[in-house]
Amino acid sequence: LKDEEIPLISAEEAFKEQLARTKSKIQGKVLQLERKAAAERRAVESEAVAQRAVAPQLAALKSEVLATERGATEAEETRKRAEQRAASEEARLDAFLKRLPQLEVEASQKGENMVQEAQEKALRDVAEAK
Repeated sequence: LKDEEIPLISAEEAFKEQLARTKSKIQGKVLQLERKAAAERRAVESEAVAQRAVAPQLAALKSEVLATERGATEAEETRKRAEQRAASEEARLDAFLKRLPQLEVEASQKGENMVQEAQEKALRDVAEAK
């Protein structure tokens, strides 16, 4: 029995040593993972601090961008209205220029009529004066 006990004890000791080495490896990996997790937490916390630090600047920048976009939109609307007014004025000018020859004829006829009426009145006035 003693011969059988020795290998059993040796096997048990070998198993215990293997178990101890495995526990040590596992503990090393756990420690490594804990360190990595702690480093990641610190990195996330640093990122959060950085984001909180720049948040007011980002908000101000966003506000400025929105104001600039509103200004650009208003400028575009103003430009469109100006173009519409210019097109309307151009149409009125074109219509006037098309009517101009007829208006000149009418003005000339009125002028001739006025001259003729003035001559007739002058002749009447002269005749009455005699």
